[in-house]
Amino acid sequence: MIKKDVGVGGTKVDPVTLQIMTNAIYSVADEMVAALIRTSYSTNIKDRRDCSGAVFTREGEIVAQGEIGTPLHLGVMLPAVQTALQAIPPETLQPDDDIIMNTPYPEGPGHLNDMAAISPVFYEGEVVGYVANMAHHVDMGGFAPGSMPFGVWEHYQEGLQVPPVKISKRGRLDEELVRLISFNLRTPVEFKGDLAAQVAANNVGEKRLQALMGKYGKQTVLLYMTELMNYSERRISSAIQRLPKGSFSFEDYLEGDGISTDRIALRVTVTVRDSEILADFSESDPQVLGPLNCRPPSVKACVYYVIKALLDPGLPPNLGAFRPIRVITRPGTLLEAQHPGALCNAN
Repeated sequence: MIKKDVGVGGTKVDPVTLQIMTNAIYSVADEMVAALIRTSYSTNIKDRRDCSGAVFTREGEIVAQGEIGTPLHLGVMLPAVQTALQAIPPETLQPDDDIIMNTPYPEGPGHLNDMAAISPVFYEGEVVGYVANMAHHVDMGGFAPGSMPFGVWEHYQEGLQVPPVKISKRGRLDEELVRLISFNLRTPVEFKGDLAAQVAANNVGEKRLQALMGKYGKQTVLLYMTELMNYSERRISSAIQRLPKGSFSFEDYLEGDGISTDRIALRVTVTVRDSEILADFSESDPQVLGPLNCRPPSVKACVYYVIKALLDPGLPPNLGAFRPIRVITRPGTLLEAQHPGALCNAN
């Protein structure tokens, strides 16, 4: 007999069904990325594959990220979606709406080239989740071609900032907004093509998630989305429990920020206790003038990726896998830069 675990609200969770739903939900994210790569214009996405796709719960929690994707996006897509939903509340969304944003401040993508596209998934008249993708665009304007220059000292020089805005409303693209953005870029043709690919990829994700709910039932899919995160949390917690306990410190240096040649210290103390890990970067040097600063989501993404790669490479990456990992940064330091600190090369 197959043993069933107790899930949310005492519901029995079938491990076989959990595996089926895990594969099904992750295939949604994988197909989104495949559609994005296939229909994009620029080599950044089509050949270099600097992009990612993910599925989220209706609370904005990341459930699954596509197998093909940029590791750094693993940590920054979650705050990007949450920032977007704070700016554009879920109750204001309609079917076939699409939101875009690229602003690292207050929380979001690591730099302006990484444009996030976020779309609600409706089923039976209500939001049941979200799909999102992130892609590195060729140019976002600013001081130099490619929008990743050295020699800049504030965020405004790096490129065009796009806060969370609806790029599509009920499936109708806002052509005026697209024209406004592309007018400020050096590669408007590539931007328009890649943006259209991002919207199309989310459309694929919406349809596939709706089809899953049609096949297995809405409540079943929602239950197993939650249980998938719980499963990842149990796995990473178990792996952490096997590690030696204690605190371990390390520091390294950057050889200048592109403006000054002064060394910049990165310091971390990693504490392993019971089934959780604490990574404290608060003793790192203050933020610098040049574009090597970064925001906490990028730091978290790097920590999540390293821990996953070392402890459980096959772990399904989602919010559950992040819960036992705490990352601390200090405002005003290199790893928690304050606006308008330059950060285009932090990635």
